Amino acid sequence: GHLAGDQLLKEAGLRFRACVSEGDTVARMGGDEFTIILPDLPTPNSAEFVAEKIHNGFVQPFFIEGQELFITASIGVTIYPMDAEAPHALMQNADSAMCQAKALGKNRTQFFTRELNEYALARVKIENHLRRAIERNEFTLNYQPIVELKSGRLVGAEALLRWQNDELGHVPPSRFIPLAEDAGLISSIGEWVLEDVCRQHAEWRGKSGPPIRISVNVSSRQFREGALVDTLKRSAGEQCVPWDDLELEITEGLLMDDLPESKATFRELSVMGIRISLDDFGTGYSSLNYLKRFPVRSLKIDRSFIQGVIDIPDDAVLVQAIINMAHSMNLEVVAEGVETREQLDFVRRNGCDLVQGYFFSKPLPPDQFFELMTDWRGAEMMSA
Repeated sequence: GHLAGDQLLKEAGLRFRACVSEGDTVARMGGDEFTIILPDLPTPNSAEFVAEKIHNGFVQPFFIEGQELFITASIGVTIYPMDAEAPHALMQNADSAMCQAKALGKNRTQFFTRELNEYALARVKIENHLRRAIERNEFTLNYQPIVELKSGRLVGAEALLRWQNDELGHVPPSRFIPLAEDAGLISSIGEWVLEDVCRQHAEWRGKSGPPIRISVNVSSRQFREGALVDTLKRSAGEQCVPWDDLELEITEGLLMDDLPESKATFRELSVMGIRISLDDFGTGYSSLNYLKRFPVRSLKIDRSFIQGVIDIPDDAVLVQAIINMAHSMNLEVVAEGVETREQLDFVRRNGCDLVQGYFFSKPLPPDQFFELMTDWRGAEMMSA
């Protein structure tokens, strides 16, 4: 809640103050961003010492309204006058370095460099194009089949967003999705995706395509902002798409946030009968307690583990454990990123329910996917 958040910001400010000297300045700029001015450092390298003190100062938990909270700091550093002299340029440099620290995994310090400045300019350029991508019809969706292992039937598809810009060319999702999150654009993009998925589903039904379930990735921001349910009701209602034919894929971080707004969205989706799948399972920090508390229907084992099941014993053991654990909780298991016969045989032997990956098909444009769907020979591929 907001009161707890305000208290956390105050406590964080006090810890910042404890890490700097009397003549230094600590200021909250907005949101969860602070700026620290260190005018009397003996050498530029001394800034790294102060940053390390801040990281160490955040190791201990915060106690807010009876709860123990752990947070980390991502720090960007710029040096006057080496990097810039104007205040606005210094602020921009520090912000660029901080964004890089977050992109590299957070909880670290990043000094500003000229390369970072070029990166920041490229980031601004991409963001400017991204803001107009929907109106320019630059987004498309590709679909990758999801196959039932027991029967070899094509039972679903994951909708994957693609962006082609006249100036930038093909921009990979790993590049523009995080930027859309940071720029507050992900909800409008997510709304477009849901609308297009429902439109495409209706088009395939009109061509007498076989019934399949389409999975759509949704962001935590869509859950928090509360418009997700209305978008689903409008888009699916206009195209007469059954709730059973839609599945929303979320990340473990959304469960860990455990916010009231997200809980309300989960409740509404559960009443509607929308399936929830936990994507990239095993890469985050979710506890089994969250799996019991939220209406998750399936787990998708991250492709990084599937890639190692043949050559890396620890990955094989982990995948086996995830499958057994999920089945004990009556959850369906999907193996992502299956590319070889050996990987397919492994997940099938261990009782995985569904599979997707290049072994069957790469993500395809809608017309090509429809051809694949109507002429599916998955059972033959699996037994060949």
